[in-house]
Amino acid sequence: MPQFTLPFKYEEETKTSGLTGLAGLPLYLELLYKLNIFKVMRNILDPH
Repeated sequence: MPQFTLPFKYEEETKTSGLTGLAGLPLYLELLYKLNIFKVMRNILDPH
């Protein structure tokens, strides 16, 4: 399976706690990009 560069980058936090409320968000963003959900939403909301 070919790998592609996603349009966002991961940043490491300097905090020592290591836990955030958004810890799983990158996985969902990656899934949405792979499923072309943003392209579908753009076509539905702005059908030029």
